[in-house]
Amino acid sequence: MRRRPSEPVPPALDHARREIERWRRQQSGRQRLPRELWAKAVALAQVHGANRTARVLGLKYASLRQHLAAKTGGAAPSPPTRYRFVELPPGVLTAGSLTCTIELDAGQDATVRMHVQGATMDDLATFAARLRSGRS
Repeated sequence: MRRRPSEPVPPALDHARREIERWRRQQSGRQRLPRELWAKAVALAQVHGANRTARVLGLKYASLRQHLAAKTGGAAPSPPTRYRFVELPPGVLTAGSLTCTIELDAGQDATVRMHVQGATMDDLATFAARLRSGRS
């Protein structure tokens, strides 16, 4: 399985990572992370998402989700979705015999559906690759 190239770490996440690493170096044995560092992690997770924040900060994902849920009073919110426009220039989808419906999870209980007729498997593979790479 190929790993996708990692995105650059936003400065706020990088700063928090260094702060947590500095705190950990000063501890002897296993200590609980202070509330102020958890509060910072929760705030960052609300902007950058729990998975990415946990990964960058070296925190347990489940623990971060629990702190998020405690702050929001329920389920942890998902990060805001960044919508991208994918242009399909003429000729990208050529006549064929494939008919399908493509569903994209847009987050926050929203789904985008596209009904495609006359596409080939190569066309759909190209389309999926463009979606994954974020190129329009």
